[in-house]
Amino acid sequence: MLGVFMNTGKRFDRTLDGMKVTRIGDGYVECELLVTEAVQNSYSTLHGGATCTLVDVVGTMAALTRDPMRAGVSVDINVSFASAAKAGDTVRC
Repeated sequence: MLGVFMNTGKRFDRTLDGMKVTRIGDGYVECELLVTEAVQNSYSTLHGGATCTLVDVVGTMAALTRDPMRAGVSVDINVSFASAAKAGDTVRC
């Protein structure tokens, strides 16, 4: 299942190259991402676009645990930012 989500070259999803899947269940996926330079903004915190990409990819992975033959397409993503993840932090979702 993870094959399609692995970095395959020069595409945008390579920003999540360091993402580690820590748990997979029925409708559930847990991942960790180290806030490296590749996903930081100019303030050395996790870029909002990287956060939204993480939500999008992990949400699709969770949906695929229910039906791996029917990938979804995000039509709306709403992310509320409560606090910044700093360089070197690990984000879990």
